[in-house]
Amino acid sequence: MIQWILWLGLKLSVSFVGAILLIFYAKKLSFFKQKLKGFVQTTLAFVISFILLWVGLSFAQYEWVGDDRQQEQYIEAVEYKTNIGQSDVYRYIQQSKIDEPVADYLLAQTAILHRPIDREVALAYLSKLAKIEKNDTSQMVTYGFKPEQMWMMQHQIYGKAVTPFAETVQNQVNEANRIVQIMQLILIALIISFTVLMMIFYLLNWRLSKRLGRIEQQLLQ
Repeated sequence: MIQWILWLGLKLSVSFVGAILLIFYAKKLSFFKQKLKGFVQTTLAFVISFILLWVGLSFAQYEWVGDDRQQEQYIEAVEYKTNIGQSDVYRYIQQSKIDEPVADYLLAQTAILHRPIDREVALAYLSKLAKIEKNDTSQMVTYGFKPEQMWMMQHQIYGKAVTPFAETVQNQVNEANRIVQIMQLILIALIISFTVLMMIFYLLNWRLSKRLGRIEQQLLQ
């Protein structure tokens, strides 16, 4: 979610500044200088540049974040047909000296990342982790577990945080959701504002052109 917010801010700033720079340097060329004489033409070119840059950055975001080889490796590691014991993660745990809580965490993640989600298995291992937290919360920190990790896992299975350790990040999640909603509203407002301004300027330019045409005809007569 934080990554999404950062990408949104990057796309907004780069698209806005980039569009301004493109128009600025385009006007230095004789061809575009003739085409971008009026305010309406300049504004339209700015909007088109903004959209093109936004689409380009969105494609880059998809390629960088969505098409990640590391994600493919995760999928291969957690893949199994009927039983979690068939997964590479389970075999690795059996061959390694890993503490039981860490093994429970890894197997819970494996069940969650499996497609479709193996809810029963994930629930069983999350229940074991919840018992560990209930007996001694400090063990969660000792084993390197983070509240964010537990919150995400519990949210995928239970639909909410169910242990105090995971609930400690709920306020941060709510704040992040609020920021995302605000950014979405700002983006929608900007798009609507650009559209309205374009329509106003287009109508003004059309009326001005018509009036100038009538004046020229009267002068010729």
